Amino acid sequence: FNVRVGTYYLSRLLKRFDGDVRFAIAAYQAGPGTASKWKKAGKGLPKSSQAYVDKVLAAKRRFDGR
Repeated sequence: FNVRVGTYYLSRLLKRFDGDVRFAIAAYQAGPGTASKWKKAGKGLPKSSQAYVDKVLAAKRRFDGR
């Protein structure tokens, strides 16, 4: 159940952030409202969220076999 709900939520975030994977993952962690503010400000992600996004993408690469 958790995997299904988590993937559904991530798919919604990807749509909300126009396919921007980094902001969608950051929104998964920090909340979509917060990530929207970061994106609107055009300053990128804070270090803590960037570190989280990097960890998630590194795990994805391991599972993809790259």
